[in-house]
Amino acid sequence: MGRITIFSIEECNFCRRTKAAFSARGIPYTHINIESHPSKRSDMISLTDRFTVPQIFLNMNHVGGSEEALVMLTKWDKDIANDDNNCLDKTPYDRYIRLVESKPDPNDERLAIPEGEGVIHDMDFNASRTAEIFQMDEKRYTTLEFTKLLVQRMPRDSLTYWGCMYHNVFKGSTGVMALQKI
Repeated sequence: MGRITIFSIEECNFCRRTKAAFSARGIPYTHINIESHPSKRSDMISLTDRFTVPQIFLNMNHVGGSEEALVMLTKWDKDIANDDNNCLDKTPYDRYIRLVESKPDPNDERLAIPEGEGVIHDMDFNASRTAEIFQMDEKRYTTLEFTKLLVQRMPRDSLTYWGCMYHNVFKGSTGVMALQKI
Protein backbone atom coordinates (compact mmCIF):
# COMPACT_ATOMS: atom_id res chain seq x y z
CA MET A 1 0.00 0.00 0.00
CA GLY A 2 1.52 3.32 -1.08
CA ARG A 3 1.84 6.44 1.01
CA ILE A 4 2.51 10.14 1.01
CA THR A 5 5.69 11.00 2.90
CA ILE A 6 6.34 14.51 4.18
CA PHE A 7 9.78 15.41 5.51
CA SER A 8 9.34 18.39 7.82
CA ILE A 9 10.19 20.08 11.11
CA GLU A 10 7.88 21.23 13.90
CA GLU A 11 8.34 25.01 13.76
CA CYS A 12 7.81 25.41 10.03
CA ASN A 13 4.78 27.32 8.78
CA PHE A 14 5.16 25.95 5.24
CA CYS A 15 5.14 22.41 6.68
CA ARG A 16 2.03 23.15 8.73
CA ARG A 17 0.27 24.69 5.76
CA THR A 18 1.07 21.70 3.55
CA LYS A 19 -0.04 19.14 6.13
CA ALA A 20 -3.22 21.14 6.76
CA ALA A 21 -3.98 21.11 3.01
CA PHE A 22 -3.72 17.31 2.92
CA SER A 23 -5.74 16.99 6.14
CA ALA A 24 -8.48 19.32 4.86
CA ARG A 25 -9.00 16.96 1.93
CA GLY A 26 -8.94 13.88 4.16
CA ILE A 27 -5.74 12.62 2.56
CA PRO A 28 -3.52 10.66 4.97
CA TYR A 29 0.23 11.14 5.04
CA THR A 30 3.28 10.01 6.99
CA HIS A 31 5.18 12.86 8.57
CA ILE A 32 8.90 12.34 9.25
CA ASN A 33 10.38 14.93 11.59
CA ILE A 34 13.98 15.46 10.49
CA GLU A 35 14.79 17.15 13.80
CA SER A 36 13.92 13.97 15.70
CA HIS A 37 15.64 11.81 13.07
CA PRO A 38 18.74 13.71 11.87
CA SER A 39 19.80 10.86 9.56
CA LYS A 40 16.59 11.42 7.61
CA ARG A 41 17.74 14.96 6.76
CA SER A 42 20.63 13.54 4.72
CA ASP A 43 18.24 11.02 3.15
CA MET A 44 15.89 13.86 2.19
CA ILE A 45 18.74 15.90 0.69
CA SER A 46 20.08 12.95 -1.29
CA LEU A 47 16.60 12.26 -2.69
CA THR A 48 15.74 15.86 -3.58
CA ASP A 49 18.95 17.91 -3.80
CA ARG A 50 17.07 20.44 -1.66
CA PHE A 51 17.79 21.67 1.85
CA THR A 52 14.38 23.17 2.59
CA VAL A 53 11.33 21.61 4.21
CA PRO A 54 8.77 20.36 3.62
CA GLN A 55 9.64 17.86 0.92
CA ILE A 56 6.72 15.73 -0.24
CA PHE A 57 6.75 12.34 -1.93
CA LEU A 58 3.90 10.40 -3.48
CA ASN A 59 5.39 6.94 -3.07
CA MET A 60 8.73 7.26 -4.95
CA ASN A 61 7.75 10.41 -6.89
CA HIS A 62 9.12 13.66 -5.51
CA VAL A 63 6.42 16.34 -5.71
CA GLY A 64 8.57 19.14 -4.36
CA GLY A 65 8.08 21.56 -1.52
CA SER A 66 5.05 23.30 -0.10
CA GLU A 67 4.23 25.38 -3.17
CA GLU A 68 4.42 22.43 -5.56
CA ALA A 69 2.25 20.28 -3.28
CA LEU A 70 -0.37 23.02 -2.97
CA VAL A 71 -0.38 23.50 -6.77
CA MET A 72 -0.86 19.75 -7.20
CA LEU A 73 -3.75 19.63 -4.70
CA THR A 74 -5.39 22.69 -6.29
CA LYS A 75 -5.12 21.02 -9.71
CA TRP A 76 -6.74 17.88 -8.27
CA ASP A 77 -9.58 20.04 -6.90
CA LYS A 78 -10.07 21.81 -10.24
CA ASP A 79 -9.97 18.57 -12.24
CA ILE A 80 -12.63 17.07 -10.03
CA ALA A 81 -14.79 20.23 -9.99
CA ASN A 82 -14.59 20.63 -13.78
CA ASP A 83 -14.89 16.91 -14.44
CA ASP A 84 -11.95 17.25 -16.85
CA ASN A 85 -11.32 14.26 -19.11
CA ASN A 86 -14.22 12.37 -17.57
CA CYS A 87 -12.44 12.39 -14.24
CA LEU A 88 -12.45 9.00 -12.53
CA ASP A 89 -12.28 10.60 -9.11
CA LYS A 90 -15.14 12.21 -7.22
CA THR A 91 -12.98 13.60 -4.40
CA PRO A 92 -9.28 14.35 -3.79
CA TYR A 93 -9.26 11.31 -1.50
CA ASP A 94 -10.40 9.12 -4.42
CA ARG A 95 -7.51 10.46 -6.47
CA TYR A 96 -5.13 9.69 -3.60
CA ILE A 97 -6.46 6.10 -3.51
CA ARG A 98 -6.01 5.70 -7.26
CA LEU A 99 -2.60 7.36 -7.64
CA VAL A 100 -0.91 6.61 -4.33
CA GLU A 101 -2.49 4.08 -2.00
CA SER A 102 -3.21 1.49 -4.70
CA LYS A 103 0.51 1.36 -5.59
CA PRO A 104 3.23 -0.52 -3.66
CA ASP A 105 5.11 1.08 -0.78
CA PRO A 106 8.26 3.01 -1.68
CA ASN A 107 11.19 0.58 -1.81
CA ASP A 108 13.98 3.13 -1.42
CA GLU A 109 15.57 2.83 2.04
CA ARG A 110 15.86 6.60 2.24
CA LEU A 111 12.05 6.76 2.31
CA ALA A 112 11.82 4.08 5.01
CA ILE A 113 9.84 5.12 8.06
CA PRO A 114 12.08 5.43 11.14
CA GLU A 115 10.95 4.02 14.46
CA GLY A 116 10.26 6.11 17.55
CA GLU A 117 9.10 9.67 18.10
CA GLY A 118 8.87 12.16 15.29
CA VAL A 119 6.80 10.00 12.97
CA ILE A 120 3.04 10.22 12.57
CA HIS A 121 1.40 7.23 10.88
CA ASP A 122 -2.03 6.91 9.33
CA MET A 123 -3.91 10.02 10.35
CA ASP A 124 -7.53 9.24 11.26
CA PHE A 125 -9.50 12.21 9.98
CA ASN A 126 -12.88 10.77 10.88
CA ALA A 127 -12.18 10.44 14.59
CA SER A 128 -13.83 13.10 16.69
CA ARG A 129 -12.38 14.11 20.01
CA THR A 130 -15.40 16.18 21.03
CA ALA A 131 -16.97 13.20 22.81
CA GLU A 132 -13.91 12.40 24.96
CA ILE A 133 -14.64 12.81 28.65
CA PHE A 134 -12.19 14.01 31.26
CA GLN A 135 -12.56 14.95 34.88
CA MET A 136 -11.43 18.03 36.77
CA ASP A 137 -11.92 17.78 40.51
CA GLU A 138 -15.47 16.42 40.87
CA LYS A 139 -16.79 17.64 37.52
CA ARG A 140 -16.81 15.66 34.27
CA TYR A 141 -16.60 17.43 30.90
CA THR A 142 -16.53 16.44 27.28
CA THR A 143 -13.86 18.22 25.25
CA LEU A 144 -16.53 20.28 23.52
CA GLU A 145 -18.17 21.29 26.81
CA PHE A 146 -14.85 22.30 28.33
CA THR A 147 -13.87 24.29 25.23
CA LYS A 148 -17.15 26.22 25.39
CA LEU A 149 -16.58 26.84 29.11
CA LEU A 150 -13.10 28.22 28.40
CA VAL A 151 -14.42 30.51 25.67
CA GLN A 152 -17.01 31.90 28.09
CA ARG A 153 -14.77 32.31 31.13
CA MET A 154 -11.32 33.21 29.87
CA PRO A 155 -10.61 36.93 30.11
CA ARG A 156 -10.20 38.81 26.85
CA ASP A 157 -8.68 42.21 26.43
CA SER A 158 -6.75 44.33 23.97
CA LEU A 159 -3.10 44.54 24.99
CA THR A 160 -0.02 46.13 23.50
CA TYR A 161 3.34 44.41 23.31
CA TRP A 162 6.38 46.00 21.72
CA GLY A 163 4.22 48.58 19.96
CA CYS A 164 1.74 46.08 18.49
CA MET A 165 -1.90 45.90 19.55
CA TYR A 166 -3.29 42.41 20.14
CA HIS A 167 -7.04 41.90 20.49
CA ASN A 168 -8.93 39.17 22.38
CA VAL A 169 -5.88 38.14 24.40
CA PHE A 170 -5.01 37.80 28.06
CA LYS A 171 -1.92 37.89 30.24
CA GLY A 172 -0.68 34.54 31.47
CA SER A 173 -1.35 35.39 35.13
CA THR A 174 -5.00 36.37 34.46
CA GLY A 175 -5.46 33.19 32.39
CA VAL A 176 -4.10 31.07 35.25
CA MET A 177 -6.42 32.77 37.75
CA ALA A 178 -9.41 32.19 35.45
CA LEU A 179 -8.49 28.51 35.08
CA GLN A 180 -8.25 28.13 38.85
CA LYS A 181 -11.83 29.36 39.22
CA ILE A 182 -13.26 26.73 36.84
